[in-house]
This record gives sequence, C-alpha cells and structure tokens, in this order.
Amino acid sequence: MSIPVRLLRRGSNVSAQRTAPIQDAFLKLLCDGKLDVTMFLVNGIRLQGQIRRFDNFTVMLVRGAGTQVVFKHAISAIHPAEPVQLSDPPSIEEISPQSPSHAV
Repeated sequence: MSIPVRLLRRGSNVSAQRTAPIQDAFLKLLCDGKLDVTMFLVNGIRLQGQIRRFDNFTVMLVRGAGTQVVFKHAISAIHPAEPVQLSDPPSIEEISPQSPSHAV
C-alpha cells in the first residue's frame, strides 16, 4: 500500500487547513451571543468565561479582567451555560411521509 506524498517546491506556500464548518458555526454562535462557557482541556483543567475570538488554531477566553488564549488541540470539550441550536430542526411538513419531496 502506498501513501500519497505531496512534494513542495521551493517558495510554495503551505496554508493551514480550514476548520470544520460545524466548529466555526458553534464557536461563532457562542462568541456572538456572549454566552458563558465551561471549557475542558485534555489535561483535565476546567476553564470558564466567554469566547471573545477564535481562529484556526486558538480560542480567546475572557473572564472578568483576565484573558486566556487556548490552543484548540488542547481543548477536549466546550459546554455552554445554556443550550444552543446550530440549525433549525425540520418541521412536521418536511418529515411527513405524504410530502412530495420525500415520495419514492
């Protein structure tokens, strides 16, 4: 079995892979809503605050006068203080078996 290899030429740029859309949507919702969150790190530490900013590699967490920048690879889970909804659930009409869009 061969593993594909990408050769880089001198002077070529290697950009970071874009984060997953669900991750961006979740973090943007928490950031825009200024929701309190509990962030659990992989080493067991629990951080609390509000997500102020994020990028492909880091999340900025603010609590009171303190600010922390946390690398995403160190985050195990983010738990919002209140439930959040990333997308609208389907309506009864959309999942109804009589609906023409679901006809076989």
